[in-house]
Amino acid sequence: MKSNLNVVKLSKKQKREYATAIHEIGHCIAYDEFNQEFEYVTIVENDEALGHVHSNMSKVIRIFTLKDKVIDLNYFNLNVCSDQKIIESDIIISMSGYIAQGIYEKKKISQKYSDFKSELYNLNLFFEDGIILQNYFSLMLSIADSLIKYRWKMLLHLANVLYERKTLTFDEYWEEKSKYLSNSQEMWYPERKLS
Repeated sequence: MKSNLNVVKLSKKQKREYATAIHEIGHCIAYDEFNQEFEYVTIVENDEALGHVHSNMSKVIRIFTLKDKVIDLNYFNLNVCSDQKIIESDIIISMSGYIAQGIYEKKKISQKYSDFKSELYNLNLFFEDGIILQNYFSLMLSIADSLIKYRWKMLLHLANVLYERKTLTFDEYWEEKSKYLSNSQEMWYPERKLS
């Protein structure tokens, strides 16, 4: 799948930054699909990552420390154990960056990749049977893959904007997405307004 940006003329560092923009916008597309806002997305490198999406509700299942044991969830005002949709959306959001980067680089990203490893570890807390775990995880990957492929052209547009600006707030992301949709044949549901 082609990108709008001429990546052939980019330096090695610029190509890495662009791949990071693709990856991070992959997460954003999934946040948006699940009607979750994030604070900002950035490709400014820090000690921990080449880029990241900052959201207070991301990685909800990481509040689990032990199997069948939950840390105080009052902060989130929800019961994660009984809400399978939240767990599944967390996995899909986390894996969407991995999927987007794999499509862009035309290769399967290593399972050593941090999002992949952390989600598999977290799911391992819920499933004792390895076959059920693998099948469930494959299903979540398949959903993330379909989502990213369906939104690929828009993802490229937004990745180009992120690559140029380095950081986008949610409102800036939303504005750029709205501009793209108004000039294309693509549809997006549900409709939301800028905050």
